[in-house]
Amino acid sequence: MPEMEVLDGGPAPVLEHLHLADLLLGAARRRPCNGISSIDEAGGSRRRSYAEQLTVSSRIARELRAAGQRSGDRVMLPDMPNWALIDAFWGCQLADAVPVVLPAGAQVAPGYHSLVVTGADLSVVQPERGRPEAPHEPFDGAEGAAVVCFTAGGGGRRRPITLTHHQVLSRTVATCEHNGWDDSERTYNCMPLRHVSGLLMFHVRDVYLGAEQIHELPQAILSDPGLLFERLRHTRASLSWISPPVLRSLATRLSSPATPAGCARLANPATLRTLMVGGDRIASSDVAIIERQAALSPGVIVAGYGLTEAGSGIVSAPGAAPSSKPVMPVGHPEPGSAVRVIPHAGNEFGDIEVSSPSCGGVHWLRTGDVGFIDADGLTVLGSKADIFQAQARPYHASELEESLRGLPWQHPDQLVACPVREDLGKVVLYVSASDLDGEAARAVSGFLHEVAGLELAQIKRLPPTGIPRAAHGKPLRALLAQSTS
Repeated sequence: MPEMEVLDGGPAPVLEHLHLADLLLGAARRRPCNGISSIDEAGGSRRRSYAEQLTVSSRIARELRAAGQRSGDRVMLPDMPNWALIDAFWGCQLADAVPVVLPAGAQVAPGYHSLVVTGADLSVVQPERGRPEAPHEPFDGAEGAAVVCFTAGGGGRRRPITLTHHQVLSRTVATCEHNGWDDSERTYNCMPLRHVSGLLMFHVRDVYLGAEQIHELPQAILSDPGLLFERLRHTRASLSWISPPVLRSLATRLSSPATPAGCARLANPATLRTLMVGGDRIASSDVAIIERQAALSPGVIVAGYGLTEAGSGIVSAPGAAPSSKPVMPVGHPEPGSAVRVIPHAGNEFGDIEVSSPSCGGVHWLRTGDVGFIDADGLTVLGSKADIFQAQARPYHASELEESLRGLPWQHPDQLVACPVREDLGKVVLYVSASDLDGEAARAVSGFLHEVAGLELAQIKRLPPTGIPRAAHGKPLRALLAQSTS
């Protein structure tokens, strides 16, 4: 049995604040002219300086108090534009309420206050009379609840995660220290703000810094990854984020013979210092293509890893990535956090567990992912549910997919391997419709048998909408199996 590997990020940062509301108050005082821009689907933009944001959200806080909201009460935030979600989030913080950032399409629970958009403004909706009173949790310093977010919902199951002020603040300060970010940053985020990483990893972090921040809905970039560099140049961003599926699509576009050399649309955004990548495994080959074709300096693309229970990322890898590995390491834990891998017998990878103030006092939290630790830090392969059991050793789906993409597929970025639950030695492969032919099946079957000792059970057609993905781009394998069953 291999020994358990542990990485420690060192002492937790010293926190200056106990409550998230202090971050907005501080930003309005220190950097009143910096602010927050929200770009909507039609391309329109709304910007508030931090001083203006404080004024608007203070009014919302007063309206919540006037409606009977008490310290520690939950306030439901249903679907709304980014600007409204930001106004509502900080209104709740200033009123000492706990915003519940509902998943898209979720219904507001009875008995709670909610904030809804009416025209160009927000309104407070009071609970219906006769409904049972909503549970009440009084504020208790930094340990009090700050926000409720939901997991991505693999298989259609979303879990609410309550994060305290201490959890969010400790993660925010640690990630800034670890990566060297300060108030000189100008950030562009196309991750949904309803996602924990969009709201906390980007927005709250940038308010803590007092940085200029721009938020856009993800649909445009997901449908055309080539727009990303255009947006980064237009916004003059120094810090941004991209999901591994978008990274792959961008690498495919850059390496395509149809893309002219020196294409201005895909040229290096000169102000960009950090392009974070997280949410799924990261192929080193994609990173190498983008660095070479777009003339990005090594180390601009930074891998990261986290989870909703920790308030988003707590492991990241500043510095150039090793080119010799098929999957890019995500690096080392941030201050106050630790990560360990519980080895699987006879295998090089094992279960990933994390420990951090961001995890709410849980000593070691099992993430459900597998990976390994070496000199480059932590490498994440993906979910434990995606392991194949061959005769020689276990294989993770990420290993198979990276290898299978070397075969002559017409659409190598539209390829997902899933184990047969009743027999983990068999593979179901989901591909684009135009890749479904007998020659492809024979090539895949031979490859799986010779290289991995696995059996091809079936090649299935992807649904017309392609690979089901979370809002930020991560494939939802359980939903894929349901949609093609």
